[in-house]
Amino acid sequence: MIRIGFLLCALGVLAACQTTAQVNDRLVQSFDDLVFFVAPDSHGHDVDQTYERLVRWDDEIHYIILGVDDEALSSQSEAALLKIAKVAGVPTHKVATVGDANFKIYIDNKKEFVINDNQLASCYTHAEANERGGIRKADIHLPFKMGRVAEKCVEHELLHGFGFRGHAHRIRSAMSYVAGQDEMSRWDRILLKALYHPTMPTAADRDDALAVARGLIPQLMETTD
Repeated sequence: MIRIGFLLCALGVLAACQTTAQVNDRLVQSFDDLVFFVAPDSHGHDVDQTYERLVRWDDEIHYIILGVDDEALSSQSEAALLKIAKVAGVPTHKVATVGDANFKIYIDNKKEFVINDNQLASCYTHAEANERGGIRKADIHLPFKMGRVAEKCVEHELLHGFGFRGHAHRIRSAMSYVAGQDEMSRWDRILLKALYHPTMPTAADRDDALAVARGLIPQLMETTD
């Protein structure tokens, strides 16, 4: 409890009590956390690097919403997807048939899911990339009739589907499961723009990607509300 409480305090004052250089360093670390899955967990324990190269969409997203009829959650999911795609600059179109979709949002009649063989999750994302680092499909699974749980899942899982494969507990982020952030924060938007920036090499390895991110983030901080 003490450890998480301190973390939330630190998240809340990130920009207020740190220099510009310190904020930039924290955001580069968070980019690393999100894109390469190098992150402290919610208890402050380090998680080893999982991915060698970044992935992102380099083609149009063709999306469909499937599963249980939940108008509110469907509308929230669609609006969030379009918002995230706009920030990333990824063309996005709704399709009518499953066969035409490369981004599927499932509203499942479940309260929780078993993932990675034995882990329980309220929601989850499965995404696959090609050998060039382009995401070729993403399946987002959200729970039906779970109220706030489902609402909190939406942007978190969609961002996983856009290439944020890890979590970010160093900043206030929709990708943190301790920060209480339902929607993308300004920091999330900055880091998503960095991932999809034209100067970020496709399928960049960790060292190259972090070097580019370090140069981009100060510019994006000036232009991102």
